[in-house]
Amino acid sequence: CRYLETGFVEQTVGQRIARTTYTSTSHELLPGCTFYRPDGEPAADVAVTAFSTAVEAQTAAIALGTAAANRVDDIADGGVVLVTTDRTLLAITSGSTLLVVTINQASSLGARTIAAEVAPLLA
Repeated sequence: CRYLETGFVEQTVGQRIARTTYTSTSHELLPGCTFYRPDGEPAADVAVTAFSTAVEAQTAAIALGTAAANRVDDIADGGVVLVTTDRTLLAITSGSTLLVVTINQASSLGARTIAAEVAPLLA
């Protein structure tokens, strides 16, 4: 992933990363990146979506969180984080861009760390 080092992701999620795939996104500069463990399970996924307006991006972020999500106010324009027993989904916005980080464990800290690394690139 050209904007997120594999070693950084390995240390953040505490898992070895064997390969990374890229997905085209609606953001001009940032593809989506999925980091896989040696057993083929995704350890972390970073998805970037460009919207027409900041309101549309925020609405999409909040919708991903459901009622069980907690607010995120300390990364970019904010959003939500939803922690379940087997994964964490963090959705934040920067202007009209939505950043979604999903990791395969119940750790909002890991998802926040990845989001904080990527968010400055969205501007």
